[in-house]
Amino acid sequence: MSEPNKEKDEGEKKDKLVVPFLKGENVDLLPINLDHLNLYTKWFNLEEMRRYSRMEFPQTKEQIKKNFSTDDKGGKQGVTLEIWHKKDKKPIGLAGLNHINWFNRNANIFLTIEPNYQQRKIGTQVGKMLVDYGFLELNLEKIHSSIIEANEGSWKTAEKIGFSLEVELKDEAFVDGKYYSEKKYGIFREEWLSSKKN
Repeated sequence: MSEPNKEKDEGEKKDKLVVPFLKGENVDLLPINLDHLNLYTKWFNLEEMRRYSRMEFPQTKEQIKKNFSTDDKGGKQGVTLEIWHKKDKKPIGLAGLNHINWFNRNANIFLTIEPNYQQRKIGTQVGKMLVDYGFLELNLEKIHSSIIEANEGSWKTAEKIGFSLEVELKDEAFVDGKYYSEKKYGIFREEWLSSKKN
């Protein structure tokens, strides 16, 4: 292979790596890249990132790959995207919509971000992108989320995005040797549309 062709191929590989599915200000949301499977495995097992996500058991690379590769029967039940930091040019987390119920037109929103990139308003930006995507492209009627009371950063982010607290379930989650309530949040298409007009 000649050098120019080799450079072209390498350039195409880089282009394929960063193809935004949803574009944001500081971050983009990209399709899952199985070349980053080692990084995903780290995130699923890192104590700081799994503490509030209810992943009590270790996840292997093979299990994670299988979860990303599984074909959903009866229609796609979730969309998982990689959070790509534009300035630092690297993936910093995962986010998406899962448990999609096409009949009732609702879904659960989730996101996990590397500890070094938390507290930077990235969660708020990603959340807004996913809510817009859910209502504008997936034609959902409601997006919901369950957040452990101790995870203050997440439920404050949900409230900033426009989610409302619907119910609080007492002593629903066991984290670090203590029981916490679980806060159930939701946002409806009508509420989202109203916020866009203001």
